[in-house]
Amino acid sequence: ERDRWFFSLAGIKHFIGMEGFPHLAGKIADQPLAGTKSETDLLLKRLTVSGLRVALDRNDLMDLGLGEARAQHGTAAVRSCAG
Repeated sequence: ERDRWFFSLAGIKHFIGMEGFPHLAGKIADQPLAGTKSETDLLLKRLTVSGLRVALDRNDLMDLGLGEARAQHGTAAVRSCAG
């Protein structure tokens, strides 16, 4: 709710991804925190709750749609930085 309050003060009226947060178990003394899903999975779930369609296959998320020529150029640039 803190974020919603802040953004509403900034004039934002429409919020996406602000519903569907999971309930996280509290800390138990002398015990490690319980594991959670990745932040990506949590965000995708919240976007779905907001009514947006999201990629079901997370590998689809890595396709930037650059086209073959630009993808090769980007790969070459990354390799040149790696040494």
